[in-house]
Amino acid sequence: MVRNAGSGVVTHGYVGDTGGNVWRIDFAGTNLASSTVTKIAAIGDLTTAAGRRKFLFPPDVVGQVGYDAVLIGSGDREHPFETTVVNRMYMFKDKGKDIGPVTGASMTEPTIIESALFDATNDCIQDPTGCSAGQTQANSLAALNSSNGWFITLGAGEKVIGSAATIANSTFFNTNQPSSTAGGGMCGSNLGIAREYVVSTVDATATNVLNLSNGVLTAVSRSTVHPGGGYLPSPVHVVVTLDGKLVEAVISGTSVQTPTGSPVGARLRNYWYKEID
Repeated sequence: MVRNAGSGVVTHGYVGDTGGNVWRIDFAGTNLASSTVTKIAAIGDLTTAAGRRKFLFPPDVVGQVGYDAVLIGSGDREHPFETTVVNRMYMFKDKGKDIGPVTGASMTEPTIIESALFDATNDCIQDPTGCSAGQTQANSLAALNSSNGWFITLGAGEKVIGSAATIANSTFFNTNQPSSTAGGGMCGSNLGIAREYVVSTVDATATNVLNLSNGVLTAVSRSTVHPGGGYLPSPVHVVVTLDGKLVEAVISGTSVQTPTGSPVGARLRNYWYKEID
């Protein structure tokens, strides 16, 4: 995933690998020999079966104040029935070369590991009933703000099966989970449980923004189950005209979600022109 600076010049790109690492490539204009590669995150552990996480799809990158939010989920869709690896959705705060490093000089910034991330799985920041012993909404928010990002742990065997898409402060991603109770019947196939997730991005809290289950705002209602199961395609951002108004939406297969946020027409754009005497 390549990030473009305001000038439109490509400054750097991001890529994950099958060892659970995320890399940033800093481009030096047309001089590729002067470009640099920095490992910004390492969350794989090849010494344990549960830690063998893979990134098979490109990350989504959202510019925030002081850092780039790099959003990417782990999962090996080539082994759909594997249930040992503990997969997660991640957001890494990259405070790298052109924004200012995490600590020290820009090229010696520390690689982010899981212990430096906030565990947002139970959604304690939004739902106090999800807080564990000794955990409060206040101290959870403080821990998140001082962390280098967050992660959401998925269910047993659940995998992120595509890239994420962020629109109007909301990040969408899809998963599949093998399950003996997923159905299919005598005349059909068991395609596993297909889920669509949406979490808050702009404040980096990973909280619930659309309440997909139409219940109380909890960690569970961050996702919805799609009938029939299977592998939903990566979410796609679209802009359409309805009743003369521009409307943003996110499409995942047959699912259409409308993210919260300002209407497209209400956003401000800046224009420049050059006048020569």
